[in-house]
Amino acid sequence: MPCMSHNGTSTRGGSDRTRSAQPRKFLPEVQALRAIAVLAVVAWHFHPKTAPGGFVGVDIFFVISGFLITSKLLRDAETHGKINLAEFWAARIRRIMPAATVTAIASLLSVVNWVLAFDSVDYLAADNAPTAFQHYWSLSVEEQFYVVWPLIVVAAIWLARRTKLSLRAYATILFSAVIVSSLGWTEFQVRSSDPAAYFVTTTRVWELALGGLIAALAPYILKVDPGRRQRVAGGVSWRSLLALAGLAAMCWSIFVYTQETPFPGVTALVPVVGAAVVIIAGRTSGPLSLNWLVDWAPVQWVGKISFSLYLWHWPVFMVFVQIVGHKPYWWQAVILVLVSLVFAHLSWRFVEEPVRRWK
Repeated sequence: MPCMSHNGTSTRGGSDRTRSAQPRKFLPEVQALRAIAVLAVVAWHFHPKTAPGGFVGVDIFFVISGFLITSKLLRDAETHGKINLAEFWAARIRRIMPAATVTAIASLLSVVNWVLAFDSVDYLAADNAPTAFQHYWSLSVEEQFYVVWPLIVVAAIWLARRTKLSLRAYATILFSAVIVSSLGWTEFQVRSSDPAAYFVTTTRVWELALGGLIAALAPYILKVDPGRRQRVAGGVSWRSLLALAGLAAMCWSIFVYTQETPFPGVTALVPVVGAAVVIIAGRTSGPLSLNWLVDWAPVQWVGKISFSLYLWHWPVFMVFVQIVGHKPYWWQAVILVLVSLVFAHLSWRFVEEPVRRWK
């Protein structure tokens, strides 16, 4: 699920080229990715025919989380020469636990994904009897990732201090190893038709690690060059083409994948890589730029409340089903989405934001 906004160092003065090479304090394209991810999941849960592959929204969230968290870890390591693990873990708890607790006390255990895995629940099966908090499994994956991932970065720091290679070089090597091993294991699990493969952290960590790999390579792949090298033809930016390709990949998986699609093996590469290339594309320009969509206020707002929306939409859905005895028709689904948005905004406004600032 979504994490904190990417914070960088803002610059004042200097040339446009100098400013463009600096990390941006806020990434609207990442916020838009959050909106796509959460709306895909909500549509899939409320009216599966609308987005039969909407479950890939969780995978998009994982890429975002891995990128933002690793960006912060590497930035702290380069600035201070170390990582304050206690501070990092406390921040993650403040980010996830309070809003999740408001929705359900079960999230405090952060083991929901393993419980579902041991129970061999098929999350994608239409005839599966769901629980009101089954969607918390993804929070469990993220919390477990946050426990282990900083230690890998610490290992990269330790190696960098003792050799000539840089911190980011070792981070790239270690992250790549995690991606390859986890993706290989995931495909094996999926081909074995083990329903637990959908939930366990070992089959999902490669998605988070891919986001981390982008963060490690950020100085080389995320720099914005305002010169002509960005242009392909007719004023079209190659970054715009990259963003369009990423969006197309995500939309294709959202609308074409079904519960019969083997997942989350190599098929997950489509939405995951799609999200990754949108992050790599960064801020686009030119005739095919998606800035008009990315900067649209409703998109940014949904991205902002995406975490709370993810938490609240499923209990709203379950309460409705328990009351009326059937899944919502399309017009009822629209109403439920609006109700979920109200709860999400209130949760973001009065729980997420205040608690996030606690020291």
